[in-house]
Amino acid sequence: ALEAETDMTRRRAQFRRLLSPNLVEQIVAGKLQLEKGGELREVTILYADIRGFTAMSESRPAPEIVAMLNEYFEVMVEVLFRMNGTLDKYVGDEIMALFGVPVDTPDSTVRAVECAIEMQHAIDEFNRTRRAENQQPINIGIGVNTGEVVYGAIGSSKTVQYTVIGDVVNTASRLCSVAK
Repeated sequence: ALEAETDMTRRRAQFRRLLSPNLVEQIVAGKLQLEKGGELREVTILYADIRGFTAMSESRPAPEIVAMLNEYFEVMVEVLFRMNGTLDKYVGDEIMALFGVPVDTPDSTVRAVECAIEMQHAIDEFNRTRRAENQQPINIGIGVNTGEVVYGAIGSSKTVQYTVIGDVVNTASRLCSVAK
């Protein structure tokens, strides 16, 4: 029994390095299968990215940019997980997050908007620290959209990723792009 519990703890820790905590718990509990497929579901998508990131990355050494991104992601993902969001992926400087999957929650849209507000507060604090260390502050844009998507494991026979597909996702990304 102790060996099985240790194995379960080790598996949980490995999954947590790759997946959001709520996905890990669903997989460990056997409620979520790592097989390709999908289902229609109303989901709220949140995108957040750094304004002027390309220019910033061209004018600074790569190790400095990576360190800044890791610090930024640490802060943003902490907020995301506190609001029960699921990290879908990082795309460069962008975070794509989901609310309402893997567990369907009736308040997922409200949680996503609250998450966006908390991210704005967190970036203000992040920038206070950056200024105190004589580093350039960063600005972010956030887009949120809700609608029906296909949610599930999508990928190849060798690897899959839990994500969402649908026009709702593209609209959330566009909203993030135009957000000031």
